[in-house]
Parts: sequence; structure tokens; C-alpha cells
Amino acid sequence: RATNTAWSLRVILGAAAFCLALPASRLAAVGFRDPVVSTVLVVLSLDFLISSIGFIPSCLMVRGLDYRRWIQPMIAAAVVRTAVACWLAVKGFSFWSIVIAGLASSITQAVYFVCLDHRKLQFQFDKVIARELLRFGVPLFSSGLLVFALFNADNFIVGAVSGAVVLGYYALAFNWGAMVSTL
Repeated sequence: RATNTAWSLRVILGAAAFCLALPASRLAAVGFRDPVVSTVLVVLSLDFLISSIGFIPSCLMVRGLDYRRWIQPMIAAAVVRTAVACWLAVKGFSFWSIVIAGLASSITQAVYFVCLDHRKLQFQFDKVIARELLRFGVPLFSSGLLVFALFNADNFIVGAVSGAVVLGYYALAFNWGAMVSTL
């Protein structure tokens, strides 16, 4: 019951985040003075929904300290992201290479986690369990949101001042530079 409630809550919150991203994407397009920004943000926000699928299997593997299985979807997702991004860049998809590669990576990771964990999750909502999960998770989410804002302020400033193309180069260079320490 707790697992199904946690999964249901994650799906609901993922859907809510996706729905909030839709109007925010229009504001970002105005702020960046580029209508394509809205489309990119909508596509990237699909990750809120996709990542909900593999959330519970991932959490259960971490809880069980089963890192040997947990790392497999992470590696597969990184390989897919790299392969798709490179292939699409060579084919001339410009910044869409990164956007589509991110989506393909998320799908790969979610599906892989579900395949590793043979639990049949179903939509079930227990208010008491959900309240307990939210009481635990809201402070973590709040601090994570603050950290996200701090770590992405530079991206917003570079994009707002220099435009989407320069932001793309900046983000790619920063991600490649930080990849070793992140992994």
C-alpha cells in the first residue's frame, strides 16, 4: 500500500510539475525573446512524467543497497544520451540533439528500472501514508529547489543576456567539464 501510494503521489506531482511548466515555458520564451524556448521547455518537462515511471524501482534499489543493479539503468541512460546526441548533431539537428537525447535518456532509464523491478505498481492513494510521505519530502524538495535555483542561475543569466545559442554552448561546456566530478 505504501509503495503504491508513493508511486501514485509521484505520478500526481510529476503531472502537476508538467502542467506548471507549460505556462512557465511561455514566460521563458518572452524572457529569452525566442519562441523556440517554449517548445524546448515543454519537451524537456516531459521528463517530470517519464521519471515518475522508474522512481519507485530506483528508490527501492537504493534502499536495499542494490547498487549493482541500480547503476545499470544509469549507465544505459548515459550511453543512450551520448549516442543520440552525437548522432543527431552529425545529422544537423543543432540544439534539438541535446533536447531529444535527454528525452531518450530519461525513457531508457525509466524503462530499464521498471524491467529490473517486477513489481506491479497500481494507482492507489492512502491519505495517511501520503501525508507522512509529504511531511518527510517537502523539506527535501524545498532545499533541492533552492539548490537547483542556485546552480542554474548562471544558465538563466547567460541565456537572458546572450541568447539561446550561447547558452547551449555554455551549458554543454559546463556539463562536460563537470561530468567527471558528478559521476
